[in-house]
Amino acid sequence: MRFFTSDLHFWHKNVIQFCNRPWSTVEEMNAGLIEIWNQTVTQNDDVFIIGDMFFCGTAKLKEIMSQLNGNKYLIQGNHDWGVVKIHRAEEFGFKWVQRNQHCIRIGHEDVYLCHFPYDEDHTAEVRYKEMRPVDIGNWLLHGHVHCAWKVRGRQINVGVDVWDWRPVSEVEIQKIIGTYHSTGIKGGL
Repeated sequence: MRFFTSDLHFWHKNVIQFCNRPWSTVEEMNAGLIEIWNQTVTQNDDVFIIGDMFFCGTAKLKEIMSQLNGNKYLIQGNHDWGVVKIHRAEEFGFKWVQRNQHCIRIGHEDVYLCHFPYDEDHTAEVRYKEMRPVDIGNWLLHGHVHCAWKVRGRQINVGVDVWDWRPVSEVEIQKIIGTYHSTGIKGGL
């Protein structure tokens, strides 16, 4: 099974208040996110992390990674650039790390994976414009916007803040895409 997630922000104290997360300390948040991840993902599953996984140094990163089930692939977000080096992916516990975006097939759709949505932001200013994918009509799994939306047109936010702190299964993504195609609904969920 394949799963998708983003914006875990392990070791990021301010994200607890910013996103109204249900933990009091980063240690509680880290433990909670690890527990929920491992309840959802088996050792044989593939997990695509679409950015902003960590807010810490490499020692703490490796400690967290060693506790998470599954084969992990990282498409970097703005908080990952300085910590997770592409050429050291395996050392950190990733199968691979990519800088900006990746394309996979889900059902009959080519789907982009990029930390940043096509447009909009969760702040007043739209940041990282040069890092955003060009919208040519494909579905996009992204993060970055935290609680701003879950589904917006062909953009699905896989961030933990809108998915009960857990990775989203490929089956759930296919349901959203299927609902869009069968009903023509283009709004958010």
